[in-house]
Amino acid sequence: MSLTKDDVLTALSRIDLADGGTLTSRDMIRALAVEGGVVRFVIEAPEAAMAARMEGVRQSAEAAVRA
Repeated sequence: MSLTKDDVLTALSRIDLADGGTLTSRDMIRALAVEGGVVRFVIEAPEAAMAARMEGVRQSAEAAVRA
């Protein structure tokens, strides 16, 4: 079975943010592409201060998509 964008969004919807919501509910996923089994996406934080605190979220998102 091939991985789809919907599969990736479902996985990312399980990633909770410390200040509430999820990556998908807060509309933070950009440039999502699935090609030949390779997944690419950008997590776009609304401000630089938040982006600086999101390394754990990035790691969780990558792990969720790999699973």
